[in-house]
Amino acid sequence: YRCGAPILWRCIELKGNNPKAKKFIELVCRKQKPIYSLKLIHLEISYYNPLSSKKIEGIVRICPNIIHLNFKNCMGFSNRALNQLKAYPNLEVCSESGQSGYLVIHRKFDQIQIDPDDSSD
Repeated sequence: YRCGAPILWRCIELKGNNPKAKKFIELVCRKQKPIYSLKLIHLEISYYNPLSSKKIEGIVRICPNIIHLNFKNCMGFSNRALNQLKAYPNLEVCSESGQSGYLVIHRKFDQIQIDPDDSSD
């Protein structure tokens, strides 16, 4: 993850279990703060399995200015991690759908939904 223009790292889209997605998740799990982490505001991780609760918590901790999160079709995390995202002050848009349920946070519209049928913690 070396980039001459840090502004390019404001938006990251990672798809599937490709090497770039794995490298990003490894950095988050090791609690290393990449140089671009303060600039990152949009993160989309789709079809990455398993995306654990610990990894989601790490992403939010390492990237404090993140506004938009999307975990499209990712599995492996519980509602506990998603409930913690509700308390994250900077988050305006969070979309997730997959095996663990469905979460949508749109703070601009005060819309917060968590699947009540999912009891996995």
